[in-house]
Amino acid sequence: MFLYNISNTTLFIVIGFLLATLILGLYAGRNIKDIKDYALGGKNFSTVTLTLTLLATYIGGGATIGTVREIYSIGIIVIVAYFGRAIQNFILAMFIAPKITSFKDCITLGDLAKQLYGKNSKILVGFCTLLYALFAITVQFYMIGKIFNALLGIKIIYGIVIGGTVLGVYSALGGIKAVTFTDVLHFIILIIVIPFIATVLVKQIGGYKELFTNIPTDKLSIFNNKKFYYYLVIFLTTGIFPRMISDPAIMQRMFMSKDKKQIKNKFLVASIIDPLFRITILLIGLSLIILYPNMKSQEPLFYLITNKFQGGILQGLAISSLLAVVMSSADSYVHSGGLVLTRDILKPFLKKNKFFNELTFSRITTIIVSSIAIFLAIEISNGFNFRNMTILQSIAAGPILLFPLFIGILGIKADKKSLFIGIITGLICIILSKIYLPTSMKMLSIPISIIANAIAYMLTHIIQNKGIAWIQRDEETEDEEGKEKTKTKTNLWIPRPIKIIKALLSYIPGPKDIYNYSRFQVMKYGSENIIFGIYCCVNFTLPYVMWDSNDPERYNLMTNLRFIGGIMAGLLIVKDEWKNFLKPYYPLYWHATLTYCLPFITTVMFLLSKGSLLWLIQIAISIFMLVILVAGEVFLILAPLGILLGLAFYKYFVGPINILGLGFDTNYYLIYALVFPTIIGLLFAYKKRIFNRKTVNIGINLGLSLCHEIRNTLSALSYSDMAKRTLDRIKKTSEKESRNGKKVLVVDQNSFESAYNFVDTSLGLNYDTVKVLSAFENLFIEMKKSNINMEIDSVEETVHNTLTDLHFHPGQLEKVEVDLRNDFLIQLPKAQFSFVLSNLIRNAFKHGGPTKVEI
Repeated sequence: MFLYNISNTTLFIVIGFLLATLILGLYAGRNIKDIKDYALGGKNFSTVTLTLTLLATYIGGGATIGTVREIYSIGIIVIVAYFGRAIQNFILAMFIAPKITSFKDCITLGDLAKQLYGKNSKILVGFCTLLYALFAITVQFYMIGKIFNALLGIKIIYGIVIGGTVLGVYSALGGIKAVTFTDVLHFIILIIVIPFIATVLVKQIGGYKELFTNIPTDKLSIFNNKKFYYYLVIFLTTGIFPRMISDPAIMQRMFMSKDKKQIKNKFLVASIIDPLFRITILLIGLSLIILYPNMKSQEPLFYLITNKFQGGILQGLAISSLLAVVMSSADSYVHSGGLVLTRDILKPFLKKNKFFNELTFSRITTIIVSSIAIFLAIEISNGFNFRNMTILQSIAAGPILLFPLFIGILGIKADKKSLFIGIITGLICIILSKIYLPTSMKMLSIPISIIANAIAYMLTHIIQNKGIAWIQRDEETEDEEGKEKTKTKTNLWIPRPIKIIKALLSYIPGPKDIYNYSRFQVMKYGSENIIFGIYCCVNFTLPYVMWDSNDPERYNLMTNLRFIGGIMAGLLIVKDEWKNFLKPYYPLYWHATLTYCLPFITTVMFLLSKGSLLWLIQIAISIFMLVILVAGEVFLILAPLGILLGLAFYKYFVGPINILGLGFDTNYYLIYALVFPTIIGLLFAYKKRIFNRKTVNIGINLGLSLCHEIRNTLSALSYSDMAKRTLDRIKKTSEKESRNGKKVLVVDQNSFESAYNFVDTSLGLNYDTVKVLSAFENLFIEMKKSNINMEIDSVEETVHNTLTDLHFHPGQLEKVEVDLRNDFLIQLPKAQFSFVLSNLIRNAFKHGGPTKVEI
């Protein structure tokens, strides 16, 4: 029986959504060839697709329905805690992504554990990750049943069976391709409907100002919140501790990636999208607090949909979006759970059985896992307390798996003794913490046990190895049998206080590091010094007559600051007239001027003008200009630096800073002017960087091709005709003598120089020209192999060493480097390039030929 306010339109939309999901899943997963295709989809997914399926995997019913309920009852501390997910995504992108590609044959976490700790650990990790997956599936199935029951009036048991069956069928038959493409569909529905609901609610309240000014005070408390320790644990486990590496579905998304660049990019994008989604959920939760302060429903979102969207298309879309968010998470764990059960638990015992087929067994076990989860979800609906499952999942993901997997992926040598001692210590600590910690702090047992596991693991490791043993994993190469294998090298580092201090200090940039970094950035991206200088001179001088101030002191301060900015910008215009001893410091001056004229001065002026609209607009303009003028990573350094310096300057020279005193509207527009231009600008800066990388790559390919062709031609000339004529000329002015019974030709210095000059004048080329071309051809090949083709930063030293080894004259060295990097490889057409390159190398050798020769 359906609810009274459910129309046929709503019902048809929900049924159509379920059928579309099932059909799309079965269609996408057709023609599966083997277990790798079933589990990884041939690693043939785009970065956008992988990012969407990653977000859909961990944004489930708990992240939407459950989070809205928590915000409604507890407050904003909920979202503050879950912001840790963005931090964890960033950690995975920066530290795990570069390492995970060393485990190319892995399909499950058990495969990874086997490579690190041996085959027995594969079974242990298999049981832990199966438990993790089962809990996640059970909770999502239960949420599906609640959605059917609360919004469609169908019994919760029937809802669980319907949802679980649909998910189990297409996950088992279609594999990861079915899961991935249905996740993309679900997430698209999610990002359309959820923001729409938030917009409708905020508009009904009267806007953001009414929303934030009417929030009850108790909902804003964080440190004094009665559940502070509970959400502190959530923040630690979802943020600081990289718990996702013990998540079977998330790690499967890593193994699906083509390379480390794709892994890194998808987690970086997720770290940006995730907090935006959390903010949207926060707006829904806070809006419901104001609109329905006395709501008695356990699920505020259900109450909203049944009362706000009564019948029709909107209600059908809202219900479908809730089903989408739950199903997109559930199917990922259904698939990974079945895979873990077959590959990590059954395969070690059955792989020698001739009837064992991994693909067939994986499909069967996926159905089994789905069926077990349906049974457990029904038990939960009948009143079974599933909090014990939560505890078991936390233990599996925390004190057992987290640190051993993390440290092994990072590259510290893994061993079984450290693994088991760490696990035992972690389990003991979690038991003792549960017994002796106060009730309000019992949740801290999870992070305490993780830390205890880490300490015990590392102490055992250090004692066994008499230091910290690092595994250096090289790129995969082919062995004698033509099979790929990974080369490894172990290095021992003995931790001593002095070494630790030096290692930490090495990460602190010194003056030389800052100078080199600034110089490389200007070399890579250039500097629009003339255009920017003219803009600042005009902007900082002419508007004097257009603004006034009742406070003469503030007016004078504004004038002085703008005058200084105009002088600094003016020096940029005449950069070419600087004295030679000042020119090497131009990159530092360029970045300092940008910092002062854009983020620093706009911050100070905004505060001096008490949040005027003019300077709000100027803030947005300054952000866009800074993004355009420098690379994205430089923007992330200069913008915060300029703002902090501006705040410090104002506080020291003007007075206290009271941002909140500027009013809600000003603060709202300030946040808007800071956040959105920054995000949009960084996206465009990323595209610009990709374009620059492609341009450099074209230059390197061109240089490689030309060096190869010129070298072949010159080699033929040098070793045939010219070699013969040169030796004939040498023989006429040389003498023979016997050494150890063999006749040898002895050439004196004058004879060699005569032959050298003969070659140079007759053809204009010599053997060393071929030599340098070969050297640069090898350099370009190494650049392509090591991704330096995308980053010019480290090329300068390599070019310098190459030219030095070839005895280039020091006076020519700087010219060769600069011309080669900035002009000849990128800008010159092919015909002109060959002429300039050959003459450049020939002339350089004429100034630095060999001084000693034996033939």
